[in-house]
Amino acid sequence: MERSVDSLLSLYRPENPLEKASTIPSPWYFDPRIARLENERVFAHTWQVAGRVDQVREKGQYFTVELGDEPIVVVRGEDGVLRAFYNVCRHHAAAVVTEVQGCAKQFRCPYHGWTYGNDGTLKGMVEFEGVCDFDRTKNGLVAIAVDTWENFVFVNLDGSAGSLKDFLANVPDLVAPLRLTEKLNFLDRRIYTLNCNWKVYVDNYLDGGYHVPHAHKGLSSVIEYTSYTIENFDRACLQSSPLSSDSGSEASVANTRLGRAFYLWLYPNFMINAYEGVMDTNLVLPLAVDKCAVVFDYYFGDTSAAAEERNRQSIRVSEVVQDEDMAICDGFRKKLLENHGLVCIKQNTILDVPANGTREHDLFEVPAFFYQVIQVVFVRDAYHALLDDRSVVENFRDVVGSRAENFYATVIGLLVRLGAKERGQERVVNVDDALRKIFDELW
Repeated sequence: MERSVDSLLSLYRPENPLEKASTIPSPWYFDPRIARLENERVFAHTWQVAGRVDQVREKGQYFTVELGDEPIVVVRGEDGVLRAFYNVCRHHAAAVVTEVQGCAKQFRCPYHGWTYGNDGTLKGMVEFEGVCDFDRTKNGLVAIAVDTWENFVFVNLDGSAGSLKDFLANVPDLVAPLRLTEKLNFLDRRIYTLNCNWKVYVDNYLDGGYHVPHAHKGLSSVIEYTSYTIENFDRACLQSSPLSSDSGSEASVANTRLGRAFYLWLYPNFMINAYEGVMDTNLVLPLAVDKCAVVFDYYFGDTSAAAEERNRQSIRVSEVVQDEDMAICDGFRKKLLENHGLVCIKQNTILDVPANGTREHDLFEVPAFFYQVIQVVFVRDAYHALLDDRSVVENFRDVVGSRAENFYATVIGLLVRLGAKERGQERVVNVDDALRKIFDELW
């Protein structure tokens, strides 16, 4: 039986102290109802980075973007005021602005020709004479909140939202020493599509450099990991580390990653990664429950022709790190599907579950070992191996305590009923389907 959304939300215990904290429950990564709730409660009610100030610096300049399912146009009016609107014609809801960016004094809907000024006002309608009770002044493009900080344009779909200044809190103070607007200029953009839930990418970013020495050998060759610091704030997290290089450092990394690493995450989906004279920003956009896009914007202190090769080298270094992270995130997505995400995050590995029985494990920690039980059945291709392997039974008892035998017996029974190999009998089993059914019945 499908669990209710309320029951899924109640699985997380935000009041737990840090030493007992864990990542969010696994269904939050793959349940489409959670994804819909995030769009409604998170992305529609927080300040979201939509683009860059340099894209709309001059009068008439505009860009379009989608926030969740909502099309948006941001434009600098003829009066110099920056505005944002739903990119939807008031007539039949067609997209009014079809270009990604450009410059225009007015926008003409390609469907029925309704024309709007770049201040959003409705200027004209084709063959609309004689329509009664129509007030042109009330049928302009629908405005949404827009504001800027540094070179970033933010929008907010919530008409009653607080100010961007309040949302950012102390983030401007953290960033101010970098003098971003004064020292850095936009150069290039890359967009990556990842086959994982957007939160998997954010989790990977926020793990405090834990994976860097293992997954990012090049970057790790210049980061002073023992001096790596983490500061948490209400809606932000700052990770930082001194950088140094030696003969063992990767040359391209040592040449482009200088000074101090500055990694800032702003809730829920924006990151700033800065070094001396180099910065990239990451904007993580959910595309589906199991797919997201990450928009990389690259900035440099020197964007002249003389610096082109070094800047391209820096982007290549970033691309290597991104490729490594994509492999991690995609691999984690597969484990979430295979294992229904029941991973012992505290040990940061699928199978590393403490077997000393010294602390309690709730049901959402236990199944990390449950995956090993599944492996015994499907990897060894023998149901009797599960019954005969007493080390599995003993380890399982250590993990779940007095509940071990009942839980273990339940798993065996379910595997039998789902068609796992029995003594002298072989059946083909879809592992993913089996795991999903076991999960549904057990929880």
